[in-house]
Amino acid sequence: MTDAGLGGLRDALQVRVAEKTVKLRVPKTRVIVEYRAVSQKELSRIKSRFLPPLKQGQKGYSEAQVEKAGLKVNVSMLAEACQGIYLEGPDGGLVSADPEGPAPTFDGRLLELLGEEPQETQSDIVRLLYTGNDFDISAACSSILEFSGGAEAEIYEDASGN
Repeated sequence: MTDAGLGGLRDALQVRVAEKTVKLRVPKTRVIVEYRAVSQKELSRIKSRFLPPLKQGQKGYSEAQVEKAGLKVNVSMLAEACQGIYLEGPDGGLVSADPEGPAPTFDGRLLELLGEEPQETQSDIVRLLYTGNDFDISAACSSILEFSGGAEAEIYEDASGN
């Protein structure tokens, strides 16, 4: 198979990974956020926004660099992977957090629904919904990454004919 053919397969697999979603509760709330799977390529792109390129001969990042970038990476991943924000209904089903429209994401519409002032970035909105609890943010990211790895592995297994 040519590189172009492999590139096409890679693109098709990325689309299939993105179609898979997981729903996670924001702790201590009735809020459920639907997230799509995140590919390794996408995660690397997000990380590169907050970690400087490694210099020639540099084996890795310092613990301080990783710690400083970690929360930014986590919050950005949640913002980018969000497909919709819902509330748990009385019957246990999900209803849009916007009673008059489709489910909002981490955007200005969510801020309006919450009665909050505009925020600078989507990441600020994520932190607002998670009440700035870094542990809850980290736990949500871990769940998405675990789900994403399983989703990506499942897709590759399907594509290999096994």
